[in-house]
Amino acid sequence: MSLSPVSPVRTGLPREVLQWILNLQLSVCPKNVRRDSSNGYLVADIFSQYYPKVFLLYSYKNGAALSIKQDNWRRIQKFLRKLNINLSQDLINGTMHFEMGAAEKLLTEIYSILTKQR
Repeated sequence: MSLSPVSPVRTGLPREVLQWILNLQLSVCPKNVRRDSSNGYLVADIFSQYYPKVFLLYSYKNGAALSIKQDNWRRIQKFLRKLNINLSQDLINGTMHFEMGAAEKLLTEIYSILTKQR
């Protein structure tokens, strides 16, 4: 039996969302969805797969400081506005501050937006 880097039970993500994330060519394999999403780096990495000319991953920092998180999320929101994509500010804030279930809901929302699936 092979173990994947993250399990759907431990992440709180629907299985199809987790599979989608694991199948993307991300620069870093997520191990803890809540922690890995908080600074926006994972989200920028996901969007860079769909919009490589808009989301230049080297522009984002993968750090834990609040200033890094705020800068990354501000940059993400700026580009999303240009693409006419709206993510809930409450989910972004919840993700940034490790609120239970926020990162999972945010990633599920991103999955729906990018794959056109519910």
